[in-house]
Amino acid sequence: MSQQLDAQGEAHDALGTAVSSYGQRVLSDPLILGNLVTDLLPDLPRERSLLVTGAEVGIAAEMTQHVQEQHIDPDTAVQLVARTLSERRSIDPAASMWVATEYAQALGYRVRPYADAAQSAQPQVIPAALPTVTALSGQPMPTMPPAQAPDMYTPQWQPAQNPQGAQMPHGQSWPPNAQMPQGPPGQSWPPAQPPGQSWPPAQPPGQSWPPAQPPSGRPPSSWSGRKRSLITGGTAAGIVVIFLIVAAVAGIAPFSKSHKAAAPAPTNSRPAHRTTPPPTPTRTPTLAGGVTPLAQLVPSDIADPATQCSSIKPSWASPGLVTSLSCTDTGLPNGAVFGYQMDSRADYTTTWQNFNSSSSFNGSSAGSTCPPSGSGGQGLTPWWDDKLGFHQTQGQVLECWTGANAAPIYVWTMPTQDAFFMAVGADGSSFKALDNWWTSNAAPAKAPTATPRPQSS
Repeated sequence: MSQQLDAQGEAHDALGTAVSSYGQRVLSDPLILGNLVTDLLPDLPRERSLLVTGAEVGIAAEMTQHVQEQHIDPDTAVQLVARTLSERRSIDPAASMWVATEYAQALGYRVRPYADAAQSAQPQVIPAALPTVTALSGQPMPTMPPAQAPDMYTPQWQPAQNPQGAQMPHGQSWPPNAQMPQGPPGQSWPPAQPPGQSWPPAQPPGQSWPPAQPPSGRPPSSWSGRKRSLITGGTAAGIVVIFLIVAAVAGIAPFSKSHKAAAPAPTNSRPAHRTTPPPTPTRTPTLAGGVTPLAQLVPSDIADPATQCSSIKPSWASPGLVTSLSCTDTGLPNGAVFGYQMDSRADYTTTWQNFNSSSSFNGSSAGSTCPPSGSGGQGLTPWWDDKLGFHQTQGQVLECWTGANAAPIYVWTMPTQDAFFMAVGADGSSFKALDNWWTSNAAPAKAPTATPRPQSS
């Protein structure tokens, strides 16, 4: 693995915080766990993804089954769960081992640290013996140790060099014959010279290259110098006369006619002005007119949103997200409330669809009541509160279904406020208890300060 996972232990601490806040059920709820680790691990995208994937696959339940029902020791259970995760999601075995180890520790099992477990699970690779390479000199070359070999399976070597003064085999010169021109056996290159002769052949004594011109046999005279001067001067004079004749015919100065020089065409000395379009500013989502901030829409029993709620980032696509909150609610022991608000009706509609697509709710098969009828059922029904200004409106609905670890879930929308909320009850708690809380506390403590926007806007 090219990069160490959770080098500072931040993901380990985040998973422990999630379990201490919401119980071990959060390890089987990718929706809630995704919200938590997104907020707690903003700079560790790989660790976030692996932890949420572990919740989606259900490795917490599988590990509990191995240890408590099959009585397998926790370390072996970690390896089995890691193998399952790697096969189901094609995750790197080392990364799968890290996730399984973190989940085992979050479940309270005493297991070896991730580094030790990964080392023991790593198969031992015994490299094949490197072939013995014989140098051109006929002596076996030392093989490169595996730790220094650039490629374990492709031996690298260089032709053996002839050390200073080393004897080569009889009839062999350096470089080897494979690089020599073809010649008679036993002959080196360049060809051997007769004794006392170097290569290339030396010049005769006293002679330079190129050979000096032979002497004329008489000393140079002053007349020869004057003769050369006259010839040179005559040649130059002839060239001048020829130029004057050609210049007179062609009108070249000094024989050219005088003409009034045309005024140069006016040029624009000002540089061309280039208009560079300003950079497109990044738009910060803001509330639409007539919409109340999310903190004023939280359930009425959340007395102090500033201390009971914290900002989170949803795990699904949320275009135009203005605010998203995770809140503790005294009326929901071991439960939680989440809220989301967008900047426009269009972004609200898209985010609401993305939320339902990422959850286990199926509106096409849901019943028409909440709480749902039957064990493990789902429900979809409209809701309204005329006293607070939430009149019957298209898309203003309440959804209900059972989440991980048998936790009941209620989700209700406020389309006039571009917002929706989700309440999750404690593991194994009843829908009746959640419905009683929702009926008494889900509405905000006060009517929205701004008038709810009409549906048609």
